[in-house]
Amino acid sequence: MLAATAGWTDRIHDAASANSGQKMTGDQSRLIKLLDRVFWGGITTDQGTVIETGWAGVSINWDNGHTTLIQHNDMAKVERVPVKNNVRA
Repeated sequence: MLAATAGWTDRIHDAASANSGQKMTGDQSRLIKLLDRVFWGGITTDQGTVIETGWAGVSINWDNGHTTLIQHNDMAKVERVPVKNNVRA
């Protein structure tokens, strides 16, 4: 179960940020796993790590030191960091 976290920050204030166009749906959000890397609002340098998942949403520990609890249906501004393929030639 997700609990309120000390240092909780509301990132909704940044609604005017650029978005890369790929909005995460509530169903996609429910597939996020612990330790997945994500970024906010299309800004690839604004990254964090998923530290908790639950039926209502996910908690993200952002690299700037803040932690946010976001409900699944409010994850439209959050995107997964692409995983690099380690393919040997």
